[in-house]
Amino acid sequence: MRSDVVVSCTIVCCGQEEQYARWMGAFRLASKGHTMADSSYDSEVKSIQAFISMQHPSTAQPTLNPRDANFQPENYVAPRFFRKLKTSRQVHCTLLSHY
Repeated sequence: MRSDVVVSCTIVCCGQEEQYARWMGAFRLASKGHTMADSSYDSEVKSIQAFISMQHPSTAQPTLNPRDANFQPENYVAPRFFRKLKTSRQVHCTLLSHY
């Protein structure tokens, strides 16, 4: 790093998702050299809000009941690990994480 370059950090605390989306939209545009007055600001904010909404749990009922599925622990663990750790504990932990 050159000696004439100054690096500074700023922490931005947001109380709501809407506020977070607006700040992140502004940061994304600033990283491209644009301002919040740019026409793409609203689409940036909406794309961030869409991403945030994916992190909320779905209210719809699952279409598959995991207890009805034919679950094979070896399908969820790499073969080299499954051969080494093929114990009831490994299978038990995998089953617990699945259900």
